Amino acid sequence: MKELLALYHKERGGSVGETCDGVRELSAMFNGVVPRRPGYLSFDRLRRAYVHYYLPVNAEKVARVLAERDRYAPPSKPLRVLDAGCGPGTAAVAWLLGKRPTASLTLLDAVDEALDDARWFCAKLGATPRCTT
Repeated sequence: MKELLALYHKERGGSVGETCDGVRELSAMFNGVVPRRPGYLSFDRLRRAYVHYYLPVNAEKVARVLAERDRYAPPSKPLRVLDAGCGPGTAAVAWLLGKRPTASLTLLDAVDEALDDARWFCAKLGATPRCTT
């Protein structure tokens, strides 16, 4: 994950200051301090802040749930995966880092810019998802 995020930063930009400011703004929205802005991931600085701060911890949460599923209900064949509301691809990153057999991967999000980041992460992890807004 560390190398993947470093590559994201190198190719997609951003700075530590931008990330700090973006995380403060996102945290205020997520905690109801300020109204939520629909489509907030369309803003480069907020999306990059989300990727650097929230994506790693949320991908780990998803990975733990997937590991439980693998332990108690292992699939008998590669699965078709649908991630609705994928954002920048948090669940897809967790899925792909787990090296799970995948028949197909479909990502949906209303924000084109977030879907572009999800495509980017999938490509770096060797997958070509079907993406839809």
